[in-house]
Amino acid sequence: MSSPSLRYPFLLVISALFTVVMLLGVTLPGDGRLINALQDSGHFLIFVLLSLAVLWSYKTAADHLFWPILLGCLLFGAVMEIVQYTIGREASLYDLLMNAMGVTAGGLLFSGMIRRSIPRGLSALAVVLLFVIAFSGPLYWLSVAQIRNAEFPILINLEGVAAGALLQGSHGGDVHVINRPTNWPADIATDQRRCAIIQLKKGAWPGVSLIEPKPDWRGYHTLELSLYSELRHTLPLTLRINDRTHNNKLSDRFNHRLELNYGYNHFTIPLKEIENSPLERRMDLSVITNLLIFGTKQQIGNEFYLLSMRLR
Repeated sequence: MSSPSLRYPFLLVISALFTVVMLLGVTLPGDGRLINALQDSGHFLIFVLLSLAVLWSYKTAADHLFWPILLGCLLFGAVMEIVQYTIGREASLYDLLMNAMGVTAGGLLFSGMIRRSIPRGLSALAVVLLFVIAFSGPLYWLSVAQIRNAEFPILINLEGVAAGALLQGSHGGDVHVINRPTNWPADIATDQRRCAIIQLKKGAWPGVSLIEPKPDWRGYHTLELSLYSELRHTLPLTLRINDRTHNNKLSDRFNHRLELNYGYNHFTIPLKEIENSPLERRMDLSVITNLLIFGTKQQIGNEFYLLSMRLR
């Protein structure tokens, strides 16, 4: 790029610095899936602004430099991902995709609104479509959170549309929401068509995790779990619950042994017992962050079913 083509060098420098600071120095508060999705989708907006700023800086020569500029923005994004990796931050192909979509949207906006080389309406429509795609992750997790909050104090509604998003296999567990097997006794959850099967496949602590339970459990008295086992022998499992300030020590969380016998198993656990479980403090029931049910490597190859999980 020849220097006479650079009309606004100050804008070029500021846009580059802005991109570096936003990618390397800004992290949204919190660590939930919605926040993480917003952080990833933010790459799209950053590179929309970067590509527009660079194209505007070379506005007088944008016709013959258009594609090299967009390619340069993409390469700059790739370099930033490498830098993030070297300084210990997460780098991902998904971020590169968001960068590329942002650069594409910036190029479309410039072409439609400034160069007028394509119809403005077509440019706007394409950019809106890219925006919706880029922010589909945050929109998805926002809808899941709203469904979760609406169903509370039911912690997981296996009949609901968000069940598959809220349950996740952990440490080698595999989870699927399925239709309730027809060979179960007729009096077991006859009003419930769906359940979750948890298969203990590998790892030291295979099981199931409830993703981001509604954190505030104050005002309730018990946690109730309903599980089902088709095994003829007892399956020992562990229920783990911790709050946001958990220090990752065994003594700082709630650990409860669940002896799962053949057939229907219902467990009722007082929340006071959960609250008083850490040895050196009280668990904060207003910021519960993790709930897991898991086995050990000795239980690999077994499976069980989750029917319900709620507070009362």
